[in-house]
Amino acid sequence: MNPKRASGAGLSPVPLPGDIDLANGVLHVHGKGGKRAQVPIAYENVTNTLYLHVVGEERQADDYLLYPKKEREQMMSSTSVHNWWSRCLERAGVPHFPMHELRHSAIDEIRRQTGDIVAAMQLARHESVATTQTYLHPTQEDLIARMREVHW
Repeated sequence: MNPKRASGAGLSPVPLPGDIDLANGVLHVHGKGGKRAQVPIAYENVTNTLYLHVVGEERQADDYLLYPKKEREQMMSSTSVHNWWSRCLERAGVPHFPMHELRHSAIDEIRRQTGDIVAAMQLARHESVATTQTYLHPTQEDLIARMREVHW
């Protein structure tokens, strides 16, 4: 089975059951150019949600976001996922922004809280720090905090 991949990112909108390794606490992700990587699952609530996704004993009201058909063989298209995203933003009264911006925010927040650009690069599955740097948006407060860390 070759599920439709999200445009641009080259990733499935949601993981396929075979991509989830709960025993080892990792997601196997498929990236651009057929690259595969492992992403650690760091939070118990994510593990619990993924367990329900894998087991699939009972469909929940919002399972249509994962699989529009009962057979669970074909995931939503990237267009459907992006349309759903736009409707969510509209209902919340939030100005539209691309879903990919969440990736930028997450990578920037990882770097901001840990100070570790290499960890941010690895979690983003970038091949170079230069690519990761394009995702980072230091604020004036970030710059002031870094200056205060320097002992003159």
